[in-house]
Order: sequence, then C-alpha cells, then structure tokens
Amino acid sequence: MEEAGSRNKRTERMKELEAACIEKVRERFAPELERIAEDSLGKPAGGKAWMEFQVDDDTHSPVVLFHYPSNEPTAFEYLRRSVKMEFGSLTDQRPAGKHAIRPWVAEEFPELLADFRCDLVALELERTFW
Repeated sequence: MEEAGSRNKRTERMKELEAACIEKVRERFAPELERIAEDSLGKPAGGKAWMEFQVDDDTHSPVVLFHYPSNEPTAFEYLRRSVKMEFGSLTDQRPAGKHAIRPWVAEEFPELLADFRCDLVALELERTFW
C-alpha cells in the first residue's frame, strides 16, 4: 500500500487486494475447509455443502459459513446453525481475547471428555457495539 501514493491509487490498490483476498478464500480456503469437514463428518445430508462462501455486502470481505450438524429440533429458526468465519483486510481487530470453549456434550459426559480443551481467539463483546 505504501507504493500507492495518491488517494485514488490507494483506493484502487485496496480494491485489488480485496479481490485477491476474495479469490483466495473462494478458490483455496473454502474448498480445503469443506474437505476437512467431509473427512471428519462425512458428506452433509441433502447434497448440500458444509461450507458456504459469501462476500459481506458491508465490508466487501469474504465469509465462509460452516453449517454444522445438529440433533436438536429446528423450532428456533431465528437461531442459525452455522459458524461465521470472516476473512479480509479489516485492520482493526481489537479488542480480541483468548477464550476457552467447551461443547455441551463435554459438559454432559465429563468422564468421556475430561481432557477436552479448545482455545479460541475472538473479538471481545465490546467490539460489537463500536
């Protein structure tokens, strides 16, 4: 970005970088994530994919939605059964924190998953209200 001196040049370069990021996520990351999900979970029901690629209308950043399996009834249609993974060039990713997460199954069967631990880096709640 430093070599792009004028504002117009910087804007043009930013659009080029956004397009390159979108292409890489669409062509490389999303298919690899789909492969990993299929290797771990098998093929999803109904011939659909585990992963869904999108471009966010507001940020112009690529997004991959992981539509995870669930045994729960679908009575809560407003609650999406997916995890949103955002990629892109947004530069302000603060405040972020490291959080330990634990699935409900580990809480229900602690003797089977006593050593389960997964740390996740995510934006802090305050970010939502900026």
